[in-house]
Amino acid sequence: MISATIGFAVLVVAGAGTLGLALGGAIALGAMLCSGTLHAPAAATALVVIAQDPGVEFILVPVLVGSLIFVSVALVFNNLSEHSRYPIYWR
Repeated sequence: MISATIGFAVLVVAGAGTLGLALGGAIALGAMLCSGTLHAPAAATALVVIAQDPGVEFILVPVLVGSLIFVSVALVFNNLSEHSRYPIYWR
């Protein structure tokens, strides 16, 4: 979500050229680092947005829907056992 949103913002400001791609990747990585959610491959989402200009609905489908599916599956499978609880910090 962070990378896709940044990708759209950079696309509007800097365009789809080399500068936009470089800024998008760097800003996406910086934002993820600041938010504590650093995952370097996720910066590619910003690059996809800038290079392809898929439309704002890209944030909802597949990015948001995919994220919700991943979290739902993690919650189900990691809470099947009595001995493990996921996520611990939501208690």
